[in-house]
Amino acid sequence: MINIMDEEKIIESLGIPIIDHNRQYWFVRTDGGRLYEEFRNDNYIAIGFNEYINPKLFEELESKDEFSLKEEIKEKYETKMPGASLTALKRFMLDMHKGDVVFIPSVNSESITFGIIESEMYIYTITPEDEDEDRCDYVKRRNVRWIKTINKKSLDINFYKIFQSHHTIVDANKYDFIIDRTLESFYIKNNIAHLKININTDEPINGKSFYNLQKFIFDNGIIKEDSIDQKINVQSKGFVELITQNWQYLILITVLIHTIVGGKIKVPLFEIDNPGIIKYILDYLKIKHERDKDLYNVLDEKFGDDLRGLNVDVEVNNKFIKEIIKVNNSLSENDNSLSNLDNLEES
Repeated sequence: MINIMDEEKIIESLGIPIIDHNRQYWFVRTDGGRLYEEFRNDNYIAIGFNEYINPKLFEELESKDEFSLKEEIKEKYETKMPGASLTALKRFMLDMHKGDVVFIPSVNSESITFGIIESEMYIYTITPEDEDEDRCDYVKRRNVRWIKTINKKSLDINFYKIFQSHHTIVDANKYDFIIDRTLESFYIKNNIAHLKININTDEPINGKSFYNLQKFIFDNGIIKEDSIDQKINVQSKGFVELITQNWQYLILITVLIHTIVGGKIKVPLFEIDNPGIIKYILDYLKIKHERDKDLYNVLDEKFGDDLRGLNVDVEVNNKFIKEIIKVNNSLSENDNSLSNLDNLEES
């Protein structure tokens, strides 16, 4: 059986992201896309209103002080929405934190780039070179590590509502589940594992094939799993998101999909005399299959054509695939022991 220490070692070794449930999500505008490339290329975000650089000014504002500050902003910047400007300043200076997700739009929001905030707010000194090159003159900044750029057309349709807001900085926390699965296909949050299976076919989704995808996930004749919730978008292209505390089963599904559809993982994961991660997880799930080495062949024969027809995949990175093989080899060579995972060398 896999104990708690083994679970932590496997999750760490495979590089499965564990998302902090306290992290926040922010949409930051780029002045109509003018600052998009600079923000992305120089790894930061910024906000204007340069006269206001002291966060303490915005802490615990009383009503009369807030009204006065709005009037001051309205007069200085000739804005018709001083309340929105005040909200943006408070969010940038007080509410954002290291580790939060931020995303920015290009011109016409055709592309959206997502990143992780990596610094608290700091004040940047504008240089003569910045002025000569007509670079961003906003002094309040935060460093960002950009991780993914996506075409707007590829985003979840429910996400489009956020672009209707005209605020400089938009609180996007209610879209956290959409953003999480956009950035990671396999992750753990609040001790719940999430796996997004992409359906990449451009053709209308065949009912029989989709039915067999569901059978493959929940009751494939070898493995039956009842403790999984799912969210489905079955438009072409679409996805199935699996949600469960049983992360081991999601690893198994990921490995099998990559083996059946992509051919990226081969034996010895399925050799009968090899403990390996497949047999390790099967044992954990209390699943006994008398010919474990034929697991791939059985599932491929039953579901392979339908999975390939739907062109399903799981966007796990190369590290995950390599670490699956490394953990598998470690288990194989050490009689189902994870004791040496801490000492695995990079392949």
